[in-house]
Order: sequence, then structure tokens, then C-alpha cells
Amino acid sequence: MNAESSLARKTTPRAISAGVASLLRYGVPYALELDYVRGDGSIGWLEARADAERDASGNAVRLHGTAQDISGRKGNPAPS
Repeated sequence: MNAESSLARKTTPRAISAGVASLLRYGVPYALELDYVRGDGSIGWLEARADAERDASGNAVRLHGTAQDISGRKGNPAPS
């Protein structure tokens, strides 16, 4: 996502927060499909995944994650 794009739904920040909280508290990795508004006004989709690296005591010390554009898979490819 670039500076010209924005997350489309108000629920998206809550979904990300809930995923991170569950990851930190329970160690459950997450994969979320999120929509966003592209710079041209069309809707795009991305998949965000994350997991935590933990120390010997089980505390999360680092989060690892990726975000991938899945608009084509959702039937809404990026404009040419």
C-alpha cells in the first residue's frame, strides 16, 4: 500500500488490532484479508500475515509479517 492508498473499512484497524493482540497474548499467528482504496479510487485487497518470535520465557520479542496484494485472487486486479 502506498501513500495514495488508504484502508477502506472502519473495521480494518480493529481487525488488525485484534489479530496482533491475539498473537501477543495467545501466540496465535494471524492472516487477514483487508480491503483498501487505491489512489485511483478503486478497491484493492491485501493479505496481512504475522507471527511472533518468542524468548525462552515465552515473551514476544519480535513480530514477523508480510502483506501481499491479493486483488487478482479476489477478482479485482490492479489497473494497468
